[in-house]
Amino acid sequence: MIRSSLSAIFKLFDETGASPEEDQELFNETVLMTLSRATSVDSNIHPAELGLVRDIVADLTGQNVTDSDIRVAANSHIYEAGSLSRYLNAVSVRLPVERKIALINALASIIKADERITEREVFFFNMVVSDLNLRASDLLGLNQTQAF
Repeated sequence: MIRSSLSAIFKLFDETGASPEEDQELFNETVLMTLSRATSVDSNIHPAELGLVRDIVADLTGQNVTDSDIRVAANSHIYEAGSLSRYLNAVSVRLPVERKIALINALASIIKADERITEREVFFFNMVVSDLNLRASDLLGLNQTQAF
């Protein structure tokens, strides 16, 4: 079960190496944290967003979360200790590009869920892409296949 306390995120700053299980837990919490936060970016948590977050979290992590878990993660005490940007930058070095892309695609789905996209949501999306240190070529799946 993903902990809405986001303890793996906090541990990120205390450890240098991590096991595959800890990396999985970190990814799971990053998914929950980012998608939950996306639901509240426009100050209107739409029921469609909550249902979609539950489905996407289950799909990406294999874990089930409740609406309560999502609301707690969206307003977590973790943001008192540092910004979401700070956490995503730190997580970025531990996540492979494929997982970052999966998270970004999920984020786009959440933003589109209520059929309106606000300026704040676009800003949030761009911030997450930047904080995960993704490039436009990563987002489009353009991988170098040959050197000059």
